[in-house]
Amino acid sequence: MNANSFKAFGVVVICLELFGFCASLDGILGHADFSSSQLLKMRVAFVAIFIVGVGLIGLRKWAAIYFSVPLFCMGLWIFWGSIEQGPFPWNLVFMLEGVSLMLPAVVTVRLWPYLSWREKWFSDRTETERRRIALSVYKSSVGRQRGVRRLGQQIRSRVMVANNF
Repeated sequence: MNANSFKAFGVVVICLELFGFCASLDGILGHADFSSSQLLKMRVAFVAIFIVGVGLIGLRKWAAIYFSVPLFCMGLWIFWGSIEQGPFPWNLVFMLEGVSLMLPAVVTVRLWPYLSWREKWFSDRTETERRRIALSVYKSSVGRQRGVRRLGQQIRSRVMVANNF
């Protein structure tokens, strides 16, 4: 699992949003009779979904939260609803659908360190993160080696002092 999962989520969100927008335009212009307030609400929703999709492509933490939390809640709702109301063979299908909607939350938790709240758009965060982690591991291992050396020197000096007496 790598950060490209969120980029794929972002592409899927934008493609589905554009498909839904085109379908709504056909419905708006052809058959449906919406008021101006309903049209405004739909346009705001489409813009918000598009912004979340762009944020997912840019590996933003806020976009991951806005994407994962509603899907997790919907998946949990579908999962529990299928247990109570569906007949046995069919409720397994709906339970599977509910679990599949909860999976983006798992991906969000697993990839949280690779996401950022706000950063330049075209930087390679994963490589920067790897370098930072490697540097901290190197510093801690060097510190441990120095500590072990000091401990060894102290033990040797105490043994030499004990042997002289």
